[in-house]
Amino acid sequence: MNSHQSHITNHAQLIEDVQMNIFEFMAQSPILTFFLALIAANAIHAIFAYCINRPLRHRRIMKYGWPPKHCDADGDFKDE
Repeated sequence: MNSHQSHITNHAQLIEDVQMNIFEFMAQSPILTFFLALIAANAIHAIFAYCINRPLRHRRIMKYGWPPKHCDADGDFKDE
């Protein structure tokens, strides 16, 4: 076996030793899994809060104008 084939064999063995599925990872490091889940939840929240809400808000303002009749220029309710 030449050195290149040996290197490929060692690399394949290393990959096999390091591979784990998501459940093994979660079982071995639950604290890290918790923080990764928080990051994922925050990313999902950002997608819904900004990528969906902002275009809908923009469309509404373009259609009806700003400010609404019951608000002043800052968006606060007018004193009546």
